[in-house]
Amino acid sequence: MSSSEPRRLIKFGNSSFVISLPISWIKENNLDKGDLVYLERNGDNELIIVPTKSGTSAVEKETEITISVDGKDQETLRREMTSAYINGYGSIILKGKTIKSKLSQIKNTTDFLIGVSILHQSGGEMLIKDVLSHERLPPQELVSRINTTIAAMFTHLQNALKSKEFVKEYNEIKSFDIEINRNYLLVWKLMKKYSHNSNGMNGNGSNLNSTDLYNSWWLAMNQEYIGDEIKRIARALTKIKFSVTEYQKISQIVDASKKVYSDTIHSLSQKDRELALDLARRPLAKECQKILEGNCNLALESLCDRFLTISRHIHYIIKISIY
Repeated sequence: MSSSEPRRLIKFGNSSFVISLPISWIKENNLDKGDLVYLERNGDNELIIVPTKSGTSAVEKETEITISVDGKDQETLRREMTSAYINGYGSIILKGKTIKSKLSQIKNTTDFLIGVSILHQSGGEMLIKDVLSHERLPPQELVSRINTTIAAMFTHLQNALKSKEFVKEYNEIKSFDIEINRNYLLVWKLMKKYSHNSNGMNGNGSNLNSTDLYNSWWLAMNQEYIGDEIKRIARALTKIKFSVTEYQKISQIVDASKKVYSDTIHSLSQKDRELALDLARRPLAKECQKILEGNCNLALESLCDRFLTISRHIHYIIKISIY
């Protein structure tokens, strides 16, 4: 099958379209009629089809955990379910008299966790399964997805400052931030899974030593923080009005932030230690302070504190290349 193969959209009902999938891809992934696949949207507004796992490895025993839902608020239950997901439980069994009243919040949590599906619910018990083929999703690929999404977030922030359509661009940025958070949790989950694999190999047979695993998690964690700050900057722009000159300064800082972030990721992907050292010598924070020289607006200064946080997390990423 070629890397780019056209498929025609077919109308299905009143709210959906369907496409046919190549039989070669179906066979390669051991899929059959009725199997689940997952659609993931990346930062370029492209859909990625991810196959479910076709079976359990002989060396990997599926584990399960039972969580009581009774007497727990929404946040506590969400944290317990997310913890079970990160720690690799293949089956999460929810039990309790209040399951029915908490269906909406349970579904919100399962929708947030990549590869998780509610398979059965009866009375006071619900079975949630992890059905994703993690072996086909090495942490490096997920981190690359996050990187693409952050680049898109910076672009939308730039567009907001040019068009002044702050609410529209904030909503786009907010949806991207959700995808970053979802992928970060999956990276965390995979790091824990592979770190317990004594031979240090993933399902594709590629080497994943402890340093690779830690660096992937460290990168994804700092990317998640950067995404959060971009979202907060975009949200602040929907609430606070600035002068023409102040908007220009913010635009300059956004441009500088995007450039430094891009250079940082390039130094990492190319293993360019000299570039990383150069970036460390001229941190984004200094560039922000230079642009804001003479500023007396406390609201602008507060907004730019967000960029200083971005600068700090970029610096943490730079350390991967240096050390």
